[in-house]
Amino acid sequence: EPTMLVYAKIKTRSRQSDQLLGAETIIATAVELSDVPRTGSGWSQRGASLEIKAGQDVELSPSGYSLKLTGVKKAFSAYDTFPLTLVFARAGRIEVEVLVEEGSAAVPHKH
Repeated sequence: EPTMLVYAKIKTRSRQSDQLLGAETIIATAVELSDVPRTGSGWSQRGASLEIKAGQDVELSPSGYSLKLTGVKKAFSAYDTFPLTLVFARAGRIEVEVLVEEGSAAVPHKH
């Protein structure tokens, strides 16, 4: 089943902490929050959330948290974009645009 990893920097201007509960996109059947530092190479369980402290940026990166899209419905080339909705406990649903980078892990691959 084709998968894709999404990395990003989440900038917060809020004076209150928040939690990233998950994400949704029309281009995949499921999105899971991955926690590499805590689980080694494994993926975190459903229902995991990412704490975002007030006024701090959080990086989704290969060495930390990332979003794993499974059941990706089409192949992507470098510089393609697709919509992704981030779901926060406090801020609610925020839609962002994801850019597929050249040679990055954001290209669908089979395990």
